Amino acid sequence: MDQGKIPRQQIVADGHADGSAVTRRQCGRGGGEFAALADRFLGAGTPVAAICGATFGLARAGLLDERRHTSAAPGYLAASGYRGEAFYEDARATVDDERLLITAGPDAPVQFAGATLEALGLFDATVREAYEGVFADADADAYPALMQAAAAA
Repeated sequence: MDQGKIPRQQIVADGHADGSAVTRRQCGRGGGEFAALADRFLGAGTPVAAICGATFGLARAGLLDERRHTSAAPGYLAASGYRGEAFYEDARATVDDERLLITAGPDAPVQFAGATLEALGLFDATVREAYEGVFADADADAYPALMQAAAAA
């Protein structure tokens, strides 16, 4: 297989919820191993970030049933059989109340990255706003604000 191509099966990190002993292995089509790992991480207080199709896997496993989340569209997740409609937010990226679950739809990679970095404590809201201004909105005026905010953080 060409090293530059992603295999048909998902590659996920496996290890302990504290981040130790992480190895890489393939996860089967059903995504059950991915969801089990995400459940274990969330239960241990370790953040989980899911974008695009990964949100469907979490929904199918019931991990979005009682947490604030977003995705491509409510109907997309409904097809998974989940029961978390009341917690769905129409937003580019969402961080749950415990700051453990970060979700985004397929059209929001910049917002997803910003939300993830903020949830991990690597950005504050000011840096995130400037980051999204530069990389999502192509706002040249946001670049100096990003540099200033990053220097102050």
